[in-house]
Amino acid sequence: MRVTTPGCEHPDFRNTGLDRSVPMPIDPSIHKFPGKLRANQWSYADYDGDGAADLIVGTDDWSEYGWDNAYDEKGNWTNGPLRDAFTSFETKATTSSPNTQRRRKSSRR
Repeated sequence: MRVTTPGCEHPDFRNTGLDRSVPMPIDPSIHKFPGKLRANQWSYADYDGDGAADLIVGTDDWSEYGWDNAYDEKGNWTNGPLRDAFTSFETKATTSSPNTQRRRKSSRR
């Protein structure tokens, strides 16, 4: 199990929890949004199928969503946009550290 928080990995999580962290070579504020981030998730997965764990970063901003009455009586969306972004960082030949070169990025606004 690999435990991560934005910009850090916690290699001895079982014994130290979040107290011990190792910084990743990637800016934790990689995705910028005009509002407040709702989620900022960093996980490892073999995104490209080469057997090495790639770093996947997903964020979203729902500050214009509101929480109630987002649709009118006809089912039309009445609140602001939901924003999200996704970036993967390809790991070369090892699963120990992600390459800082972006592989793919997508964003919807």
